Amino acid sequence: MYEASFVFYLVVFLSIIRTKNVLLNFLFIIYTVQFWALFFNNDEVVFWVRDQYTFTKSDPIAIYLLKIFSITNLGFFASTFFVKKQTEVNPDYVFSPTNKIPNDINFLLIIVVTILILLKINIYRFDLIFNGVDLAITALLSICFLSSISKKSTLQIIFLSILLLMYIYSQLLTADRNFIGIFISVIIFYATFFKMNFFKAISALLMLSTILFIGVYISIYRAGVDVDLSLFIRYFYYNSWMSVFRPVIDMLIDENLSLVYLYGKSYLDLGLSFAPSFFYGFFDTVKPYVADNPAQWYAVIGGGGMHAVGVALKNFGLTGVFLQSFIFSMFTIKLEEITKSKNNLLYYAFFICISITYMKSIWYSMLDFVNAITLFLLILIFIKVLIYLLPIKKIKPLRS
Repeated sequence: MYEASFVFYLVVFLSIIRTKNVLLNFLFIIYTVQFWALFFNNDEVVFWVRDQYTFTKSDPIAIYLLKIFSITNLGFFASTFFVKKQTEVNPDYVFSPTNKIPNDINFLLIIVVTILILLKINIYRFDLIFNGVDLAITALLSICFLSSISKKSTLQIIFLSILLLMYIYSQLLTADRNFIGIFISVIIFYATFFKMNFFKAISALLMLSTILFIGVYISIYRAGVDVDLSLFIRYFYYNSWMSVFRPVIDMLIDENLSLVYLYGKSYLDLGLSFAPSFFYGFFDTVKPYVADNPAQWYAVIGGGGMHAVGVALKNFGLTGVFLQSFIFSMFTIKLEEITKSKNNLLYYAFFICISITYMKSIWYSMLDFVNAITLFLLILIFIKVLIYLLPIKKIKPLRS
């Protein structure tokens, strides 16, 4: 049973690799990596090294988790039948979208992100004062970088690179790792829209390995322990990416594998949470998805969110597990297809904003996914209003 499930996983993985959709490959790995614990500990399933997260492979909860894993894979596999034949990227491809953000507006966006980064450096836990500040910084940096590259503005690129280093520094001050999403999204973006050769692929792999190393080191630093090789390997496996699955297991244990379904309430709350947080403050309330945050359903000692699969399970059971993985992967497939066909700066920017937030969205109950879309729309409205109001010489006006 376990062997058959793992073979099916490999078949699905190969099917996804054949699509040549880099973002879909990334989504599949981050969505399913936690389930690897089912296979590589001989007769045991070890999701965490302490408390109640170790099971025998014959334990009903381990078998139930295996069902979730198989149905998740089935959702991804079904989506691969909807992939259109990919257009090969020209080997001499140069990033040259059909439209550009005027320099005046790009300069204003750079000022905004500069202020946010300076506040983050000088005010401890500024991100806790204003929700979504890290997402705002990463989105603005990405959009400004893309705009500057499209216009070959060396000065802007240098200044933005300095801002990126300042942002990384602000993250290190608080032992946060959100900046890792930027580097991963850069690799995804480059591999998607530029022709890759062997040297570029190896460079991307080395960069990704370095990012993982930094992420693990920050985890160890957070724990305040001395680093050695065996500890590093242990932390590499039992890291934040695994801790987000503990609440799913707690939920199954607490409800004895017979969940009381919410029948879509979480998704309705998610849909009602698209407005910025301050909007809800006018009505003396909070975002519905924050008030009923799945990460708090079964909060565990030592942190962790709630994996997206737990949200699907709690709302619609195993049917929800299939539909969610299918819809997420279909969204990813269509996102790449539309971005490639439009060659529009706005679509490129939206693609990179989504790729930045995917990891946190899947591992922390999908709220960042909604916030990323909301934030992007706000930035888009801001740009369009400025283009309309200011006497700016337009460079092929932005169109969505």
